[in-house]
Amino acid sequence: MKTYCLLNHKLTENQEKELSEKFHSERIVYPSQSISVMWAQIPATERVDRKTAQVVVDWLSDAEEGDSLIVQGEMGITFLLVSYALGRGLVPIHAVSRREETEVCDGESVVKRHVFRHVCFRRYESWNEK
Repeated sequence: MKTYCLLNHKLTENQEKELSEKFHSERIVYPSQSISVMWAQIPATERVDRKTAQVVVDWLSDAEEGDSLIVQGEMGITFLLVSYALGRGLVPIHAVSRREETEVCDGESVVKRHVFRHVCFRRYESWNEK
């Protein structure tokens, strides 16, 4: 089994270990640099850009039933790709994280820092799934 990773960053060792144990992933497949750049800058348009989605679908052409797809990002195109993955028998998943915030006051400035701690990967589910 493979895991296709459509995020704006590489996975950590612990995340890779979880994918191996929980989703039986033997290999992580990252997109090309051009797809990564495109994914980081989804056009802010009234409708989902299906040309952009098609590039990702083409990248997934070697995926086999049961392979995982980690997909997070702009909500409209993410929904479209989760729908595509479910229809192809892929296992769409997303990362669940806990956000930790620190705040430091320095005179008239306030600096906030957010750290996102990975909790687990979770399958996307349709409403009708049990």
